[in-house]
Amino acid sequence: MPGVGSLYEPKLTILGGIAIETSSVSPLVANANESLAMSEKNTGENPTTYLKYFPRDCLLSSLDGRFKALFKEKSKWKLDELMPYIEDLLEKSNFKTAQELLLTFTKIAPKENELEEGREDEDIDWYIAK
Repeated sequence: MPGVGSLYEPKLTILGGIAIETSSVSPLVANANESLAMSEKNTGENPTTYLKYFPRDCLLSSLDGRFKALFKEKSKWKLDELMPYIEDLLEKSNFKTAQELLLTFTKIAPKENELEEGREDEDIDWYIAK
């Protein structure tokens, strides 16, 4: 990567709480260039991934409101995607751990029965709304 050097590799984790990955983009967003295509190839096997600006600071600070907004935006979340959006709630609530908070407002999606062999996300837990 030019200008960064070979020691540094950009990672999506630094955008936690600022942007989310999505596979589709609305026409308004596409026209306004507010999403960035992460992959130029758009095949059935590797769909194009976009980043959507979704700042935590613009979400409600109530527990119910935050989780409703999160699951309105995406129907399922990985733990590492959710954590930046709920860390501040944990500090303000009576919950001692993130797992307690997640058990109250989410459930883990059932695993698909017919997972493709070698798929990288087969061991990932997906959180969905209760």
